[in-house]
Amino acid sequence: MRKQRGFTLIELLIVVAIIGIIAAIAIPNLLDAIERSRQKRSTAEIKTMATAAQSFSVDFGGYMSSNLAAAIPATLWPTIVNIGGQTVVVPDLIQKVPETDGWKTAYQYQAGVDQPTLSTDPNAMAVIAQHFCIWSEGADRANSASALDLGAAAGSAIAGQWCASPQGAALGTLQTHHYDTDIVWGDSSFLQAPEGKQSGG
Repeated sequence: MRKQRGFTLIELLIVVAIIGIIAAIAIPNLLDAIERSRQKRSTAEIKTMATAAQSFSVDFGGYMSSNLAAAIPATLWPTIVNIGGQTVVVPDLIQKVPETDGWKTAYQYQAGVDQPTLSTDPNAMAVIAQHFCIWSEGADRANSASALDLGAAAGSAIAGQWCASPQGAALGTLQTHHYDTDIVWGDSSFLQAPEGKQSGG
């Protein structure tokens, strides 16, 4: 009768070491893939909301003012815009406004300079804006920019400058390379957006 032979301590240690090496390689790549998917989702949803705002401007001669948000805080994207007793954004311009970005943080919305609507609809007398910004606060869930992204700024700082005087703001999109940096859309294009390889932490 043959004796059953088990694993030696050395063999077990080798197996544990191999598993540890594989985990050390795979886990950072997995975490990076998760952050990348969150960033891509947020970027796509910002584009969708911006398209709705552009459609609104065609009908009403300007963008949704923060004042049109009624009971919704002015810093949040206005899910319901009440003009002449009618809801004109959902579901007419967008089926459903995303409530949070890829990191489960509310999207931010700011608009200005406010003026009366230019719409010919007599029921549409409301205040609209000449400019708007929508932004995601990024992986750090804070209104900030990573120190590693040179020239990047917090979403609220960009929005404040853009809504007051877009001509005074820098032209073109600032390309960012860190998951923590805010993603910002102004009027018709990104003002600050991820490009290329991203880093985190």
